[in-house]
Amino acid sequence: MSYKIVEYSPDLDLKEFYLENSKRGLENNASQQAMFDCFRNEKHWQGWLVEYNGRFIGGVCIHSFDDVMGPNSYRIYARSCFHTELSMKPTGYVKSHYTNLQNVGLQLFTPVSIEWAGLDKKFYGSSNSRDVGSAQVVDKVWFPRLAERGIFSRTTEVYYRGHYQNIWELNVEEYLRQIRQVPHWECEFPTIDLRKTK
Repeated sequence: MSYKIVEYSPDLDLKEFYLENSKRGLENNASQQAMFDCFRNEKHWQGWLVEYNGRFIGGVCIHSFDDVMGPNSYRIYARSCFHTELSMKPTGYVKSHYTNLQNVGLQLFTPVSIEWAGLDKKFYGSSNSRDVGSAQVVDKVWFPRLAERGIFSRTTEVYYRGHYQNIWELNVEEYLRQIRQVPHWECEFPTIDLRKTK
């Protein structure tokens, strides 16, 4: 059994996925309007769902970030969510998240985002310390630990979408170098799997 990355379409039946997100208190992922339609005014955007064992257990969006970080820039990990205990990797935030890059963001969300936008683009993640979902862990642990590995670097803080956000730039070359040296989660991508392509 492997994961499958499915491109978002309003024609997908996501009622169960939204309901599950709502039960978990994931307000940004609890409806089409909150998770996907909020990016409709961006110059470029795309969303994906993670399918596993016949159900959707995660999702993420990417959108143009030119108005904040300049031309040819994209914000990755937008609206990201993942029901870890329903996956084949029920690990949570443990050491392998960082030492072997064994997390959904690096294994699935990052490669599909880069492949969609293009290797020549600039990619940024944002984080804040709000007590919403896993925001504090992402801001205080996830990005800083990956910055220690050279995969991300903190660039600035901006007021964006109603909150002060730390902005982290992805070092694409270093990310690809490291992700190609660790075990990969089995996954069917819409096009190519950048984790394996050299």
